[in-house]
Amino acid sequence: MPVLYLVRHGETDWNAQGRWQGQEDIPLNGRGVEQATAAAGRLARVGLTALYSSDLERAWRTAEAIGATCGLRAVADAGLREVDVGSWRGVTLAEARERFPSEHARWMEGGTPWSDGETYVAMGDRVHETVVRLLTPHAADERIAMVCHGGPIRSLVARTVGLSDAGRRALAHGPNGSITEMRIRADRWVVASYNDAGHLVDAAPARGAQTE
Repeated sequence: MPVLYLVRHGETDWNAQGRWQGQEDIPLNGRGVEQATAAAGRLARVGLTALYSSDLERAWRTAEAIGATCGLRAVADAGLREVDVGSWRGVTLAEARERFPSEHARWMEGGTPWSDGETYVAMGDRVHETVVRLLTPHAADERIAMVCHGGPIRSLVARTVGLSDAGRRALAHGPNGSITEMRIRADRWVVASYNDAGHLVDAAPARGAQTE
């Protein structure tokens, strides 16, 4: 069975500030570069055979670090992008609560708060379809890494363990640079580990709020 490693990109300044990034193209900060390097060192020990990445810079730079260490060329795919958060882009949790009270309440219940971006269901469908498409050409014994974002990783894990899209709220984001391992079987997918951060010197979650 293929082994899939889902890597959350390294930290950005907006991660540290607890701002929703969505598809805003924010670069890694210094801590994020260190996390990308640490993730690369961890994955160098597993014998990766292929490497894919969201095309957003924070994921792509993380993938470049992994590729340089593992001797692989990353392939970018926009299907692995974070959810489009629409008018919540750049907003903190406190600002969202004040500016969009009804939308914030909907988010607290597990729904999609914004009406001008992408729904969590649509994002989940997009990411799942992308992962299946990217995995299809690969043999059963391969080890494949995909660098993406907290929202897509939570969605994939939630669906794998039978949670609804709203149920993703029961799963915490891992620290930036963390790795989730999944075993892809013909009859089912299995979550082998979630948010592995043992390779990170500072394994605390992002310093800001848990935002997409």
